[in-house]
Amino acid sequence: MELYNASLQKNQILVFRSNINTNKDATFVCSKLLKIDGIYSATIDLEDWENILRLEGSSSLLIHEIKKIINNLGFECSELK
Repeated sequence: MELYNASLQKNQILVFRSNINTNKDATFVCSKLLKIDGIYSATIDLEDWENILRLEGSSSLLIHEIKKIINNLGFECSELK
């Protein structure tokens, strides 16, 4: 049990609303995000009205860096808390 809890503390989940609204764009963005060291999973829920971008990764992921990357790819996102 202790080891399990310790491993959870090293990972985090970040959730953003986005303007990514097509399968083609979602595939493109997720493929770029998955190349970033520390990101283990990237999904975009196109059926949700906020086009939710969900990232799982190491605790070193920085929200402002993710926003910057998304912006550089031509899209926008804002963190959901």
